[in-house]
Amino acid sequence: MAVSKTDYQIQIINKVKKLRVDNDISQQQLAIILGATNGHIGNIESLKYGNKYTLNQLNLIAHYFHIPIEALFMNEGDQPLTIADYTNKVCEYLEG
Repeated sequence: MAVSKTDYQIQIINKVKKLRVDNDISQQQLAIILGATNGHIGNIESLKYGNKYTLNQLNLIAHYFHIPIEALFMNEGDQPLTIADYTNKVCEYLEG
């Protein structure tokens, strides 16, 4: 039985996928950057599996694309996150 992702996890995964596609980075290239397998990235991007990025992987992604990690947890037009809001959003992502 597949474990589902939360809407919030899907939102963040889609942001990473958009960054990847917009920068012409393949799943295989992202896997190399993260020290993961190509299949693992495919499983993360698929709604069929419960796989998601770890916080360490999100940090590596943010670093690679030269964006602050909190940008992955924000919606467009959001005000900068307070530490408490950022912590809550990270916990929401990880708890799903």
